[in-house]
Amino acid sequence: MKTYKRNQVEEAICIVMDVRAPDQITTLRSQGKRLLDADRNLTLVASENNSDIRSHACSHAFYSKKSPGKGADVQFSEYEAFALLTGLRFLEHGWPQSFVVRALKYIRPEFEDTYARVIKLNSTTIFDKQALKATPCPFGSDNTRPSFLLVATGKAKYPDGLDDKTTVAVCEDADSVSAYLRTRRPHSWTTFELTTSAHRLAQALSATLPRTRGRS
Repeated sequence: MKTYKRNQVEEAICIVMDVRAPDQITTLRSQGKRLLDADRNLTLVASENNSDIRSHACSHAFYSKKSPGKGADVQFSEYEAFALLTGLRFLEHGWPQSFVVRALKYIRPEFEDTYARVIKLNSTTIFDKQALKATPCPFGSDNTRPSFLLVATGKAKYPDGLDDKTTVAVCEDADSVSAYLRTRRPHSWTTFELTTSAHRLAQALSATLPRTRGRS
């Protein structure tokens, strides 16, 4: 499995999110760092609150296995880079940092499976404009095989009891989104399309180079 250094992940995310101005790049990097730091601290905070989070299969949203210490030369998988991109997209919509980290941690098994599926799709086929014109997605996707991350506000509750209003679900297609909304009837909801961002990030990552530690 190919991995990437943090500078590569940051550069690729800037490309996908169309962040170009130096001050905007600095802000985005700072937001990403705070998400990573929050991911490191989540287990400790939950433990202090007597949460059952310690028994959860996935300890972190953006790291594999044991969280590295601060200052460690971390390597990220393509999925972990994608999860961080998704977290930053969440922040753009105003959700609190702590909610973003918890949500992505809880859905990680399903979210990681979805990423593995969509990244294998043939980009030439799924971005074919004629095919998309013939069968447009009801949610305005720019590919023919969209998958979605649905954030819905209603009466759902996380297992650790930290949030009793908003839940996150992975939906394989537009029909799955519609079915979820009919069944759960949330008060409000937002969708994040995943297929396009996954392919754009993979392409951007492939064009980056690792930076030697300690050098600008």
